[in-house]
Amino acid sequence: MHTRTPERTNPLIAWPEPLPKGPIAAKPRNSIEVRELRALALRERVGLWMHLRVCTACRAYRKQSRMIDRWLERRANAGSTIQSEALETRIIDAIARRS
Repeated sequence: MHTRTPERTNPLIAWPEPLPKGPIAAKPRNSIEVRELRALALRERVGLWMHLRVCTACRAYRKQSRMIDRWLERRANAGSTIQSEALETRIIDAIARRS
């Protein structure tokens, strides 16, 4: 399956180098996410801290992950919901115009 990479023209996003693949790179990314859900064990915290000192891609990932979490939290606390009926009508109208 091919995934499309976003255009790197947005100056507000710190575009890291492509994230490394494989089990070594997956562990720090997983630890970054798990840290938001539960406290990491001492060994995990130290390992993540050491890795983040040398890996710019994982530091950028952590920063972007925190930014997304804050955005989602603000969005959830705003209480605003999408008017699904209006959205459904707009989608149906757009499809009808294309046909």
